[in-house]
Amino acid sequence: MDRTILFILAALQTVAWALDVIENCMLLSWIDKRAIDEEFGTFHFIVATKWIIALSGALGAIVTLLVNRRTKRHRN
Repeated sequence: MDRTILFILAALQTVAWALDVIENCMLLSWIDKRAIDEEFGTFHFIVATKWIIALSGALGAIVTLLVNRRTKRHRN
């Protein structure tokens, strides 16, 4: 079960990367236009989603690592 969850979290990192690219394109567009469009709410949603995915992946990996270390210690 751990491998499946970690695989899903790892696969979602590509989604976070794509959202980061979209975020950067929006920022560059705003810099070029020297104005922020009505897409500001969408921008916040993209940034929040990106960070939720990225931090969930990191937290999931850390929790799995700690649980696996603890169970290995109890087996010995």
